[in-house]
Amino acid sequence: MTRVLFAALLACSLAPCATETFVLDTRATGDSKRRLPPCSTFKIPNAAMILETGTAHDESFVLKYDPQRDGRQSNPDWARDLDLRGAIRASAAWYFQEMSRRMGPAKVGPLLRRFQYGNADISAGIDKYWLGTSLKVSAEEQVAFLRRLYEGSLGLSPRTTALVKDITLLEETPEYRWHGKTGTCWETDRDKDAVAWHVGWVERGAEVRFYAFHMTGEPMSKMFAARPARIRALLAGARLIAPEPPPLDARIRAAVNGFQGTVSLFAKNLSTGAEYGLRAGERVRTASTIKLPIMAAAFAAVERGDAKWSERLKMTAEDKVSGSGVIRELADGSELTLRDLVHLMIVVSDNTATNLVLDRISADFVNREMDALGLPQTRALRKVLGDGRNLKPTPSGHSREGKLEEFRRFGLGVSTPREMAVLLEKLHRGQVVSPAASREMLAILQRQQYKDGIGRFLDEEKVASKSGSLDALRSDAGIVETPRGPVVIAITVDGMPRTDYSPENAGSKLIGTLASLIAGAL
Repeated sequence: MTRVLFAALLACSLAPCATETFVLDTRATGDSKRRLPPCSTFKIPNAAMILETGTAHDESFVLKYDPQRDGRQSNPDWARDLDLRGAIRASAAWYFQEMSRRMGPAKVGPLLRRFQYGNADISAGIDKYWLGTSLKVSAEEQVAFLRRLYEGSLGLSPRTTALVKDITLLEETPEYRWHGKTGTCWETDRDKDAVAWHVGWVERGAEVRFYAFHMTGEPMSKMFAARPARIRALLAGARLIAPEPPPLDARIRAAVNGFQGTVSLFAKNLSTGAEYGLRAGERVRTASTIKLPIMAAAFAAVERGDAKWSERLKMTAEDKVSGSGVIRELADGSELTLRDLVHLMIVVSDNTATNLVLDRISADFVNREMDALGLPQTRALRKVLGDGRNLKPTPSGHSREGKLEEFRRFGLGVSTPREMAVLLEKLHRGQVVSPAASREMLAILQRQQYKDGIGRFLDEEKVASKSGSLDALRSDAGIVETPRGPVVIAITVDGMPRTDYSPENAGSKLIGTLASLIAGAL
């Protein structure tokens, strides 16, 4: 098999062939000792330094894009605010340049020497030393670095090591986990001497294999285009990864495998019609995602003249409930318009605002509107009681279904992932109340501030969503704009054994992972 693997290097899709080097653990072909600029593969050690020095507290640390500081970016995926995970995914150099300036040579230099990373030469400047200038590393040295990183022998904290592993994951199936990073730049002259890298490791059960691959000697555009197929062919030839990217179902099930809780989801690409579901028709607790149907019903009431956006609703001390939201901090007797309450109900998931809206239109009215939209499983059941630490003693505001024993286990509301996705699809198509009302509701959802689920690993400006949380549950429903068209996604995870309201909640992270997989493949 080894002879077959390295013979694959002789079959080249470029004409004429680029010069290739491939190192897999201790076996090498090509010039494996030749030092070249690491280009964007250096984002792996750079991310480790950024995290270890505390320059970023975690992978969600956001830098605001500043064209004057960061330069005009030709790629729209670069010309925007990014967090560390997004900067790795987009391979945005400006993010790492600014973070390197913040770290400074006094921190970077010693860390690079500790890493034994190539020649550890940062003399070309703290914000460009890895971009075809002073820093050089060989394929063998890349593999050695990755092995020490994985094994935790770089002197980094376990947290830093775990985060770097997490943000470099490229592909996951039940059989393997593939981590890596590409890099492309010019060694000297912009018209020649380009280098195209791919480095990383593959985990298969208890086995971990480390690799480094680079191409030189051809125009950058040709090598850039050829690299994905070449590295997949090499790793597949070593029986480490699949010859073709795995189907979405395999990747979803791999992500869900081992999760402590029940996962239900449905997604649909509204341009192509492609769908994916997992327990898509099973009823689930909605938590605060029921606020999306409540908003739709409020818009319907105004459209029919049964309510006015300008009417003012008084909040008494008895109306205030704990949990998400802000208006409980206002003085007793404060009045807010129906429009303001609906916006607060969605944008900051205000529980007290939700109850005031339900008092005005009723949960039964919400359910009649859902029936009119063909969503019989989606039911508002009662008003919000608050969070688990300070609940109202007696539930109130029940709908007809909310009074039935079979619905009590669902709490605030019930739906299915498929029906929540259908509601979002109807919103996108302008079929909820009116085209104008649908557009306005989508705009409100885009301003929703809880982005730790569907929006966790996606561009926030491309996501319109509503999330929900309970002690053992996380849910999110939204629309993600992708290059292949808008994708509606509804995901619920329930039955988690540990209560955790931090941003690192396992359910929120899983929803983010699943949404990213779906948005990238459906």
